[in-house]
Amino acid sequence: EKYSLNEPSRFVPLTVGGFGLASATGLYHFDPESQLLALWVLFCGVVYSRGGPVIAASLDEMKEAILKEQNELEDKEIDGVKATIAAHKMQEEVFEDLTELFEAQKAIQADLASTAENMLRHQVRDAVVSRLDSLAALEQKYADDLRSEIVSKATASVRTTYSSDSSLKSSALANAISALGNPSAAKKDTTVGDLYSKYLKDFSAKVAASQGKEVELSAADQAAIKETVGTILHRAK
Repeated sequence: EKYSLNEPSRFVPLTVGGFGLASATGLYHFDPESQLLALWVLFCGVVYSRGGPVIAASLDEMKEAILKEQNELEDKEIDGVKATIAAHKMQEEVFEDLTELFEAQKAIQADLASTAENMLRHQVRDAVVSRLDSLAALEQKYADDLRSEIVSKATASVRTTYSSDSSLKSSALANAISALGNPSAAKKDTTVGDLYSKYLKDFSAKVAASQGKEVELSAADQAAIKETVGTILHRAK
């Protein structure tokens, strides 16, 4: 390369001159085989000098095409791997979103259950209070009815006593006349009050004696009690 011997303009003349000098001095005799060898060497030199760059360029182009194709395949594989990674990341995000959604759903269900439980408690409380109010009203009604019945029977007993006892009538009449004649000196007649007190004491004694014992009610009383309780409970609903 220093003397440019790889150039055909250099090595061809030198080769021809060398063979010519050898033939002229008798060192080498050119027979047909030597001529063919010379032509073959000349052909190979020309092909190498002229066709070598073309072949090298063709090989370089093939190399670059193969390298380019390989790079494209690798890029496609890298893009596929990136797409797979992105899909996995998306699946993870979807899983996290679903997990958060399930947690939120659990919280909502817990709130709904707590709300429903509180509503049920309030409904039960309202129902119990309503039943208690109904029972209290029923108890008050029976107390009022009992009080009215006791007063009515006590009054009837006092009237019966006055009707059957002539001395009480006479005493009451005398006290009334005395009160009309001299109201300031008249004494208060306590007979009626005493009769009421006596009836109430007797009734209290009967009640005390019947405590802890079963009391048989008539069919009419049972029907009346059942009807009253049913009416009150129906209003409480």
